[in-house]
Order: sequence, then structure tokens, then C-alpha cells
Amino acid sequence: MHIHSYLMTSAYQPNGPRWMAAFTNKNIDITQEIQQWCYNAFGPPGFKVNTDEIRWTDSAVRGEIIFGREEDLMLFMLKWQT
Repeated sequence: MHIHSYLMTSAYQPNGPRWMAAFTNKNIDITQEIQQWCYNAFGPPGFKVNTDEIRWTDSAVRGEIIFGREEDLMLFMLKWQT
């Protein structure tokens, strides 16, 4: 799967920069596999009270995963980029 990644910069991101992984995938099984892999690797999506951050945001159904850490994006790319 080809993944386009980029740094999202905006004044509307008060918690710092975000990194986007965008991909085209019409296979629901792969989408569910991506979601499960991200959950196992990074924990539940969304805001983490114990670390005061958003580690990743699940928009895999639309072909997007947003990461709060650049190293998480890199790990995702290593796993899923073909």
C-alpha cells in the first residue's frame, strides 16, 4: 500500500504538530488490521489523560491516521508501506 505522509501545521493545533499518514485502501479487512495494529502498538486512539497527549487518531476508514509523535508515524510507515 502506498502511504503519503506529511507534517500538519496549523495555528489550530494547540497541542503541537501532528503527522498524517494518508493511504487509499478499499479492503475493509486491511483497514481493520491497520486499526488493530495501531491499537496494539500505541494503545486506544484519542486523548490520553495519563500523558496529556493524543498519540494517534483513527480515521482509517477514510484512509487517514494522524499521529502525535513523528516516531509513531515512522513505525507505521515501516510496517505498512509497500
